[in-house]
Formats: sequence, structure tokens, C-alpha cells
Amino acid sequence: MLAWTLAGETEAWSTIEELLLAAATDLPELRLTDTVAQKPKSLPWLAVVLLGALANQPPDITAWLGQFERCMGWAILAERAKN
Repeated sequence: MLAWTLAGETEAWSTIEELLLAAATDLPELRLTDTVAQKPKSLPWLAVVLLGALANQPPDITAWLGQFERCMGWAILAERAKN
């Protein structure tokens, strides 16, 4: 989830919390130690919940995800700034 406005933040954050709780409940093999997400203090922010299917993938396949998420977030923000 990428949030850049107060209006979007509310919906985005509730979705992130639901995904995190569902992952902790439905996928005990993930062994999540913290099921309470901490919302960033300022906008814009990017929050990611990795779903269970990724747990079975080799690290070399998933290692690029963190960089991709940040790049995609910046690309979206840069495009929005043009408008």
C-alpha cells in the first residue's frame, strides 16, 4: 500500500492491518512475532505485507522485492506530482 493523502491513508492502513492479522492467523508457519503494525508518522508512506506463497520461495527469487516496492512507490509519487 502506498498512501500519499490523508483520505487514502485511512483505507490503506485498515487494509494493511487486515492483511497482517489474516497472515498471522491463517499462516502460523510464518511465526509472526508482532501482529500489530505501526503506522508511519508522516505521508507519504509505503507498507508491505508479504503473503504466505512467498514463504516457500528461494531468497534469490524474492530478494529484489524490497527494491522494486520502493522504486514503484517513487514512480507513482513522481507521476502524481506532474498532475
